[in-house]
Amino acid sequence: MKSIKILDRKNMKNLDQLLNEVEYIEIANVSAAAGSGYFILEDIADKKYFPIPKATMKEYGLNPRYTLVVPVKGNSMEPTVSDGCLVLVDTTPVNNVSLIDNKVYVISVDDLCYIKRFKLLPRSKYIKAQSDNRDFAYADLAIEKELIDNNLKIIGKLACIVKSSYRL
Repeated sequence: MKSIKILDRKNMKNLDQLLNEVEYIEIANVSAAAGSGYFILEDIADKKYFPIPKATMKEYGLNPRYTLVVPVKGNSMEPTVSDGCLVLVDTTPVNNVSLIDNKVYVISVDDLCYIKRFKLLPRSKYIKAQSDNRDFAYADLAIEKELIDNNLKIIGKLACIVKSSYRL
C-alpha cells in the first residue's frame, strides 16, 4: 500500500516552483472534427484549462494569450493527428495572405469546426482544406479565399499535439 506524503514547507516550495513552470491554457468549448464538422458552442461559463509547460510554449513560440487547447475527434487527419488528441493551436490572427502552404489549421466554416491541412493553389481563388487520411478525401473542402472572415474563420494554426488520447 502506498503512503500519502504530507506536504511540508519544503515540499510546498517545490509545488510553487512546479506551478510557476506551467501556463494554464483554455480548452476550446468544441472539438475540431477531423472529418465532418462539429458545431461551435458559444459562451460556456464553465471554462476548462490544461497545464502546458512554459518551456513547451517557448519551444513553439506561443503566446499564452493567443493559444488554445483543442480536442480532436475523428480520424481523417491520421497519421498526423489521431482521434482523441489534444492539440495546441496558435490563435494569432491570420489572413489569407499569411497562410502557410501544407500547414494544419483549425477552422470554422458556417459555424462548424474542422481541423484540416491547407494546400494553397497557385493562381487560384481557392484554398484546398484536406484530410491527411486519403480515405476521407470526401471530407476535403475547397474554400474561396474571398470568404475568409465571412463564412470561414481561421481559429488557428496547429502548433503541436499535447496529449495523444484524452476524453473530456
